[in-house]
Amino acid sequence: RELTLQLRPRMLDDLGLRPALEWQTKLLQHQTGIQIELELSLPEHRLAAELETTVFRMVQEALTNVARHSGAKAAVVTVTADEQALQVEIADRGRGFDAKSALARRNSLGLAGLVERVRLAGGELEVFSAVGQGTRLHAEFPLRVPEPALIS
Repeated sequence: RELTLQLRPRMLDDLGLRPALEWQTKLLQHQTGIQIELELSLPEHRLAAELETTVFRMVQEALTNVARHSGAKAAVVTVTADEQALQVEIADRGRGFDAKSALARRNSLGLAGLVERVRLAGGELEVFSAVGQGTRLHAEFPLRVPEPALIS
């Protein structure tokens, strides 16, 4: 039950992405001691349920990776949306890693899972990291479905 709650908290369904992310970051901050700054600029209306779940799980996985691997004392989570796209960024100033080789090896299940999860939701994920330089994950999800072209 606790595992299910952590993977998809009821508040995500009931209240939406903002309260779920606020809860998740406070919980991880309490569990790990890492200071997490959460910056949200979301529309008043709810996003698609699948997208909210994807963003929630992405933030959760990324912050878990920060706690396990980075050695960072702080992280910043930024989630912003406009009419065109939703952007999600998680950054730390931890020990970093060689992102290019980690993605090429495909043996990093957490990182590979993040990439796959974002792609399945129609988004793109970029991983910026270098040894000693920290890590930044940036995902962008289109919010508007392109209008079909008119056939003359």
